[in-house]
Amino acid sequence: MTLEPEKFRAAWQSLGAEQIHSFASTAQQAVAWHRREDLDCRIAGQWFGSAWHSGRLIELDPAAAPRAYARRGQSRAELGEWPLASADYRRAEELGIHDPQGAYHQALFSLVVGDAPSYQRVCAELLEAVRNVADPNQINEAAWTCVLAPGAASDLSPLVRSMEQLLEQSPGNPNLLNTLGAICLRAGDAESAARHLQASIQGSDKVGTPWDWLFLALAEHKRGQMAESRRWLEKAAVWIDRETNPRTRGTIGQRLSWEQRLELRLLKSEAEAPAGPLADEN
Repeated sequence: MTLEPEKFRAAWQSLGAEQIHSFASTAQQAVAWHRREDLDCRIAGQWFGSAWHSGRLIELDPAAAPRAYARRGQSRAELGEWPLASADYRRAEELGIHDPQGAYHQALFSLVVGDAPSYQRVCAELLEAVRNVADPNQINEAAWTCVLAPGAASDLSPLVRSMEQLLEQSPGNPNLLNTLGAICLRAGDAESAARHLQASIQGSDKVGTPWDWLFLALAEHKRGQMAESRRWLEKAAVWIDRETNPRTRGTIGQRLSWEQRLELRLLKSEAEAPAGPLADEN
């Protein structure tokens, strides 16, 4: 028999009063429970649940708050809650959790909300930071951040030269070729961009990646090769639609991070914009 709400509430309160010690939990037990549930939610890809449990950890355990902010930032990014995710990542950094991809993440957050000035500030800081840096990962990260959208900086030639030097040290590396092609495109050299991106595809079992295809679509459009531009864009669009759809995605789509999904979304939107490749069909 189903109890009426008021009777159910009264029965629950009576039971709680009689068995208060059984129902009580220590703060430490609550924190441990939220940690377990947060981890389980993350493993299962239940990002709403993970964000909620991380939030409770922030409230209950000051010592756990810094990492909980970082975890909640990721969960909120997975949910597409961009301003909230950005705020959590920043708060985690303020509390001492260093994000090695902090500038890249803030660049993505700026772009997805249409804040071009903030994106440009991030890129200007990166250009200054890598001016006298030899670390290939740091250089590649800076270059990649600056290719996520047009107009990152007025002069990207230092990054072009740095990427060319990295490629000399690792000839034929498809990842470096992809980044070099993209930075050449953003620097205004569509011819070099197309050449490097084609080489990236050749180095990736002659298949390439949707990032290769999208940047090629943009480069070929700049070169006036409209049919080629549309071909690469359509190839990328089919892949993205399949791999970001929970019903049709394969193992690759299941492994795409929120950063990768957002990159593809931004680049695809750029290619489909009124001045982009598909516009020329109309």
